[in-house]
Amino acid sequence: MPNVLHYYRTARVFVDSPPNGTIVKLQGTGDILLFDPRSGNFAAIDNTGTLKTFFRPSKRSATNLNGFSESYDTALDFFNSKPHVASYVIP
Repeated sequence: MPNVLHYYRTARVFVDSPPNGTIVKLQGTGDILLFDPRSGNFAAIDNTGTLKTFFRPSKRSATNLNGFSESYDTALDFFNSKPHVASYVIP
């Protein structure tokens, strides 16, 4: 992304108006996780709506040391591994 402001605005649009098909999970801590399988966007917000993170998960590799473990085949598998107390899909 071009800069921090663009990153923040893109993230806020995603969490404030998630597209149809976005999977939403509520964690026991009150955090809310969102994942759009079509775009690959992943976000986490706390129970006040403060953005904690926004990115597109991808596998760990030689050029992506922060990626998810090889034990997950896809970003959706990675998202589905996250603990939660409730979940739903945006219709």
